[in-house]
Amino acid sequence: MKVVAALATLPLLCSAQTAPPSSSSSESQAPAASDHATVPPDSPRPATEPIEKAAKTSEASETQSATPSPDASLAPPPVRKAGSGTNKESAAAGKSSSNAYIIGPLDVLYIKVWNNPNLTNMVDVQEDGMISMALIGQVKADGLTVEQLRDTLATKLSDYIQTPEVTVQVTKNNSKTYYIMGQGAGRQGAFPLARKTTVSEALTNAGGFGPFANLKKIYVLKKKENYEKKHMFNFKDVLAGKHLEEDIEVQDGDRIIVPE
Repeated sequence: MKVVAALATLPLLCSAQTAPPSSSSSESQAPAASDHATVPPDSPRPATEPIEKAAKTSEASETQSATPSPDASLAPPPVRKAGSGTNKESAAAGKSSSNAYIIGPLDVLYIKVWNNPNLTNMVDVQEDGMISMALIGQVKADGLTVEQLRDTLATKLSDYIQTPEVTVQVTKNNSKTYYIMGQGAGRQGAFPLARKTTVSEALTNAGGFGPFANLKKIYVLKKKENYEKKHMFNFKDVLAGKHLEEDIEVQDGDRIIVPE
């Protein structure tokens, strides 16, 4: 009977050894299982690819913006030949400018041809309005502006010199004068007319007035009118900003009379 009881208890001992661990051991392993459960199996992947594409697109756009576009407005200006286009444009500007000096007989000019010292010299305008230069001979200067004469000389010298650069300056004005007369003038006599000058400027350049000058009765006699008409000039009114139309331009040969 003892043998039978021992054989009966043997299966129970085997089943106790192969049984699953207790609930306490399962609870100790629970945190490890929860680590894998934090990310669900169906959760989406981080959007790294769109960010990388956007960065590449931004870098490409910056590279394109840094590269200048072939805009025609940014192209360099065309190269002009010296002594040709420059002189012609200057001559056109001289024609349109009311302040341009007109060369006349007995004026003294300084003409310089760059890199040609033999052609650089002081030149007198003759009574017939002509000047004389080496290589090109006689050239008419009377009635031309400085820019027009420069263009004429450059054109004539281009037959002998490649792209000549010419400059012309009036060093002495002997052809155009105006006259101030009358006992009220600060200084009487002839004065050079080298640029556009009004009556008030002409009187100021001549030294102003004497102590007994009648500043309200000044008048101008113009050469082109054969000195037959009086153009009244009230210096006090003009000085006060009134009747500015009386401050006319002085022409070659005009006479300004300042009475007492």
